[in-house]
Amino acid sequence: MPRCFSTAPIPTLVLALTGLAPGASADPFPLLYATPTTATQCQLPFDPIAEQGGDPSAQPIPPPIQIPLNVDTDLDLCVLNWSPSPATPTGTPCEDGTGPKSCAVKLTYAANPGIEVRDALPAPARPEEDYPDYKVMFDAGSVTVVGGDPILGDNGTAPDTGFPVARVTLRGLLDSGVFEMQFGNQLKEDFQLALFPNVVIATTLNLCGNGSIEGAEECDDNNTSDGDGCSSLCEVEEGFFFEGTAGSSAQLSFTLDGVGVTVDVIPGFDATQAATQTVATVNENATLATQSVSAVQALAPDQPPGSGASSTGRAVTSNGSVTDLSLVDSGGTLSVMPLPAPEPAVPLGFLAGALLLRSLARRRGR
Repeated sequence: MPRCFSTAPIPTLVLALTGLAPGASADPFPLLYATPTTATQCQLPFDPIAEQGGDPSAQPIPPPIQIPLNVDTDLDLCVLNWSPSPATPTGTPCEDGTGPKSCAVKLTYAANPGIEVRDALPAPARPEEDYPDYKVMFDAGSVTVVGGDPILGDNGTAPDTGFPVARVTLRGLLDSGVFEMQFGNQLKEDFQLALFPNVVIATTLNLCGNGSIEGAEECDDNNTSDGDGCSSLCEVEEGFFFEGTAGSSAQLSFTLDGVGVTVDVIPGFDATQAATQTVATVNENATLATQSVSAVQALAPDQPPGSGASSTGRAVTSNGSVTDLSLVDSGGTLSVMPLPAPEPAVPLGFLAGALLLRSLARRRGR
């Protein structure tokens, strides 16, 4: 039989969890979080008191773990019923002073398309614990844990160590990946229902700018600057840049996501001013606005990153597709050119293979 350590009255705990009434400062808080399987199992990865910011009634929110893209990451999913007051021991809320009481628990975790659940199973037991029998079900987008008896932080003698309920294998697919507690509750023996807070458990680590194409990156040119053909989000940019000065009659025309755009460049405008005027024209177009298409001013390819603010750039980039680009200038030197495609970065796997082949070729040539 699992051990229970909390002596907090059940009605008070339920009110605190469901938000029906504020509990006293010593009321326990359920913390849901994850730890790498390579670390001490379910050791609390943050300071709850610091997270409360001086407010003992504030629910501490554990920070999410960051996982890399295209790599399987093993995590222990943990729960700890934590109290800011030593007078209320951490542990489970399933004891009323006369002995343990049964708890039925259901926890549902959800992953958005940026994270894939590769595997999930009940967490391996620590030597000092007698674990209840949990059932773990999963698919690519969710993990569900169902168990009987206390799981809310049976932490033995270590007050900073929670109770593992499942072990999951996650793989990051997109920079925006999120794995979170979607829904969780605990039904006690007396049919009182306690709700768990919804928290983000893990997010993907943004590796854009490291020079290697990973995950959903379309490009990676070893920087996070816009206007050089590969955006700060590692997406291939559509756009163009100006050179020269407008004459007495300079007209730019192009198609942006199927919408024709014409800009009568003000005479005497230099390349930077022409870019500013073009961006304003695009962003004032009502049809493009309904399509959520916009433009921004950026540095031109021959303007190195850090050479100035984007407002001094001679380039125009957009989240739409640019076609049919042309400029006619009478009596001036203003010209326009498409942004060059970014140099393709080599995915890490191919890079490692290429280096191996190169090494073998050198050895054979000796």
